[in-house]
Amino acid sequence: MPGSPPPSDDAKAIRMAFQRLCRDGANLFLRKATRRGLFPLLAESEGRIALAISEAEREVWGLQPGGHLSAFFVDRGRRFEATLEVAGPGSVEGVECCYF
Repeated sequence: MPGSPPPSDDAKAIRMAFQRLCRDGANLFLRKATRRGLFPLLAESEGRIALAISEAEREVWGLQPGGHLSAFFVDRGRRFEATLEVAGPGSVEGVECCYF
């Protein structure tokens, strides 16, 4: 159907959504077991995203490379839910982060 939003499994559409969220300084809602929290989305690049999550928060959440958690966000009025795989810790412009 003309003008329909792209399917949510369209990689290009998902990257564009993350780019808009980065530009807007958005947060992603994360959930892992009983833990829940909002974390700033710092960057999107080549299919990876960086969320501002400190080393202490990564330990509390048990975020180890290869682990998974659920993420929720809204883009252009559409609600998205995704399972993210932890890639590892890093830094974006001096801010501690975790890559997914």
